[in-house]
Amino acid sequence: MAQDDNNDMMEEEEEEEEIDEEQVEDYCEMLDKLGNFPEKVAINSLSMAAEDFDSSPKSAAVIFNCIRSRLVDCTSAGISSPDRKLPLVYVLDSLLKN
Repeated sequence: MAQDDNNDMMEEEEEEEEIDEEQVEDYCEMLDKLGNFPEKVAINSLSMAAEDFDSSPKSAAVIFNCIRSRLVDCTSAGISSPDRKLPLVYVLDSLLKN
């Protein structure tokens, strides 16, 4: 019985892997490289990278905020320009569907 409890605890720890600062930076860089064309391969890569953290609400919020900041931030020249928003919406769409 104790071994089953240990296995359950180990599975929970693996399931709730949280995103670290370096991974956040990498994800944000990938978002910034999207440009103004919704390239399917890049969008799929971003979706797969986010999927690694889908069991952690905290990580999901961090990823969402990376995307959101690029959609609504009007202070960062270039990153949040209107022509760069469509690919970000496609990323959100992909995350919500998967």
